[in-house]
Amino acid sequence: MALKKPLRRSAIHVANVCVLVIVMIGLPAVASLRLGGVAISSIETRHLLVFWSAVLAASGNLIAIRFVARDAKERRRCRDWALLYLALLGAEWLYHRGDLQFGWLKNWLLKLRQ
Repeated sequence: MALKKPLRRSAIHVANVCVLVIVMIGLPAVASLRLGGVAISSIETRHLLVFWSAVLAASGNLIAIRFVARDAKERRRCRDWALLYLALLGAEWLYHRGDLQFGWLKNWLLKLRQ
């Protein structure tokens, strides 16, 4: 039984939001295992999990454009989600290389707090 158009479009968003929450919250939480004050897992593990999860999510949306989406609106939604995951992939790569720093945000928040 095929889903109707509005339900299918909502399913695209719900599935992608669930994957985004898992990639951005769940995987880093699992990868940053601590026992007491000592980190057991490495930060490299977290980067690899987020990086490859974003690759899989973007690939899944690109495959959905070809095989699942039936009209232009569904293809556009899948394309937009794929672009979001590719942007996340780029940000993760830049952060891992050290090109993307958040020291300015920390300083701004500390000034705001005072």
